[in-house]
Amino acid sequence: MSKKAIKPGTYLLPTPAVLVTCRDSNGKANALTIAWSGVLCSEPPMLSVAIRPSRLSHGIIKETRELVVNVPPRRSCARWTCAASARPRRR
Repeated sequence: MSKKAIKPGTYLLPTPAVLVTCRDSNGKANALTIAWSGVLCSEPPMLSVAIRPSRLSHGIIKETRELVVNVPPRRSCARWTCAASARPRRR
């Protein structure tokens, strides 16, 4: 099968793991690697991410209603995954 050229657009393919960052109301930063992300709409551009309620970031985002979705370049994926999993949630 030959390659198919796709014109530039608001795509997120192949679906990469993304790094979601957020800050709690005290300004403490938190990061979370997410494999469940996708494009909801091209115009206006909208992404979706799925975060378990048991994750620390879920509570922070629910409270502050703010987050940043970082899409890593392919060469940085291994480092991003390591960085986000370095500090497990304390119970």
